[in-house]
Amino acid sequence: MDARGVSMTQAGEKLPLPLDGIRVLDATHIVAGPFCSMILADMGADVIKIERPGTGDLSRGRGPFIKAEDGRETSSRFLGVNRNKKSVSIDLRNARCKAAFEELVRNSDVLVDNWGSGAFRRLGLGYDHLSKINS
Repeated sequence: MDARGVSMTQAGEKLPLPLDGIRVLDATHIVAGPFCSMILADMGADVIKIERPGTGDLSRGRGPFIKAEDGRETSSRFLGVNRNKKSVSIDLRNARCKAAFEELVRNSDVLVDNWGSGAFRRLGLGYDHLSKINS
């Protein structure tokens, strides 16, 4: 802004956001975890949501639902807390998928998860392992 409080940006110009350039892996489901990473995405972070093969995030099956033009229904609850995110389905029990996940970890700044205590550790992806990959 100039001294008169008038905006100095041009119409259509995108202003930088606080978390531009930060990559977040979002290994969360239902509402609380996705809401957390949604806020990070809204603040400019590049958020990549990790979903289970076949079912995806459990909230995909919970209403209320919105009917698309093609007749398919989508959970408005899921859409509400997963805006501004990319999504990938990864089976972390599969060695190739696990390696792909490790590559995402290597190139990310933050991992947010709410899969339950020890879930990543039981998959061989505990904090000690992932922090070595990411350092």
